[in-house]
Amino acid sequence: MSTHSSFVSATTPSRPLLFFAMGSDTPAEVERLLVTGEADANERAGPQDLPALVFALTNDQLEHKTEIVKTLLAHGADPAVVEHLASSSPDSADSDDESDSPLAVKVKEAMNPAIRYYLGRQLPVPIRQQELLKEAGFESLLRARFCIVGQDHALNELVRAIAIQCRQRKMKPLSIIFSGPSGHGKSLLASKVGNLLNVPAHTVNMTNLRTQEELLRARSLSTTEDDSTLEDFLTRNGDKRCVVVLEEIEKAAEKLVLNSLLIPWELGVLSSPNPHDTSHVIWICTSNIGENLAFEYHSNHPEGPSSREEYLALMTIVRRYMGESLGTSLVSRVTAVLPFLPFQPQEQLALASESLSAVQQEMSASAFSPPTARMSAAETETLLRQAVEDYIPREGARSIQRAVQARYEDDLW
Repeated sequence: MSTHSSFVSATTPSRPLLFFAMGSDTPAEVERLLVTGEADANERAGPQDLPALVFALTNDQLEHKTEIVKTLLAHGADPAVVEHLASSSPDSADSDDESDSPLAVKVKEAMNPAIRYYLGRQLPVPIRQQELLKEAGFESLLRARFCIVGQDHALNELVRAIAIQCRQRKMKPLSIIFSGPSGHGKSLLASKVGNLLNVPAHTVNMTNLRTQEELLRARSLSTTEDDSTLEDFLTRNGDKRCVVVLEEIEKAAEKLVLNSLLIPWELGVLSSPNPHDTSHVIWICTSNIGENLAFEYHSNHPEGPSSREEYLALMTIVRRYMGESLGTSLVSRVTAVLPFLPFQPQEQLALASESLSAVQQEMSASAFSPPTARMSAAETETLLRQAVEDYIPREGARSIQRAVQARYEDDLW
């Protein structure tokens, strides 16, 4: 009997839920169990006492394997349980019986570039910041590194800014601008902040807005958020933490609407016929302003900032440039301007790997897709490498996603 066919009968009644969820290939249920505390990401089960992470990796039937592995890691699964199995080569002098075992072979075979990337990804956060986030109930923000690929420095500064605000006795507005080229995670991360903090969120497309009245009447872009106006959202959350996302802030049709943000971002009050206390609001804005600076920096520093000091210097450069476009009066009230940079080669490969998983899931679910054989490791590697060659920095992840889909469909049809 195989490991995966026997785990159900071997698990104790108190521990099957997480493994049932993984075995049924439902990432949403895995997430729910971990969020509610009904399961622990480091649980073990089965005759071999397999850790959940190893079970997910070695289950050949999972179409959502990468997503499930990311979910386990985000909720504290210890990557060390697979690192020693995946790192040893059978031909190496120090190879032991465990690294040569069938289990170790299956772990190595399951290591697509995305899984390997997330297993090795770290986001060192000072203990004091972790404590502040925990006291505020925001410790889940530390899971952000499993929501997007790359942008490590931006993530660190986002965590730092929110932790510092948690330390302040008097509630003050927090405003952050994610800047840089399209397709590099700005909107994706912005859309995740509310969920990561477990607070309500409202997303506004700033394109063509002219006045404060239009801003307050704006309904949320997100289908997962309440379909109310911004004014209703602020009224409903008047005494609670919440997140307001302003997408493409530089595309507002008139500066008048930007001027309406001056007092909310500085004093925490939004004037209107019914004034709103916005001192508790976390404002997250996205903007392509400064993308040329990001490309220039990447050209001169292809490996990215080597230290926080280098990234802080880039933040200052982008802030000054942004002030010329949005106006110094507005930008001077922004807590942090966080540049997003082009992807590194290993990040591009991780994106290509995730894109391939998504395309395969879509094809599998389609009633019109032809039956397909499982791609070999060599075929997969070739497709991913070719897709990465088509990476266009000005398009970001979209260029990789398009290349993966085109190549996969070419091979399929």
